[in-house]
Amino acid sequence: MNAEHTAEKDAGRRAPVNGIPRGTIAWWEHEKAWKAYNRRHSGQSAERIAERGGFGIEELTFQLGHLPTTWEPGPEARRQMEYFGVEPTRVTSPGGSE
Repeated sequence: MNAEHTAEKDAGRRAPVNGIPRGTIAWWEHEKAWKAYNRRHSGQSAERIAERGGFGIEELTFQLGHLPTTWEPGPEARRQMEYFGVEPTRVTSPGGSE
């Protein structure tokens, strides 16, 4: 399977983010974090990590070197945000840019 076909197949695909806050990130960002993770810890594929609930937000930040830019809240996080009157938005870096 060539890279174009893989990118086309994965467009719109999301990977889970476990812990608090739960949510999802774009598959390409999950794979980017996994590549950094895999350099240090071999053994689990990107698919397997996603099957087990995904990386935590702290792990993603460490592996990527910044907050994930494609994070979206999951159903539980949305309910909590609504309860506290917080608008669900995408995560941005501390400087405010995505």
